[in-house]
Amino acid sequence: NITIYADSGHAWGKVKKAEARPTWKILCGISAAQGSKFKLNTSEDVFNEMAKSISEFSGLDYEVIGEQGCELKISVKKATV
Repeated sequence: NITIYADSGHAWGKVKKAEARPTWKILCGISAAQGSKFKLNTSEDVFNEMAKSISEFSGLDYEVIGEQGCELKISVKKATV
């Protein structure tokens, strides 16, 4: 099971909040630098795009999961050789 959070605001390192960019902004910047056409301006925009393109996220609501998150039921298939 995986727990996801809409926008926890947690930084990986211990820095002042004013010094840290949210992860979604960093990833959008990298994506834009690589020529992405996505116009994502908020963490909610990112979440909604994920909900459209990732089947396990379909039906989830950004406002409902909030900072407490929710548990996803994902089955992982073992690779066979």
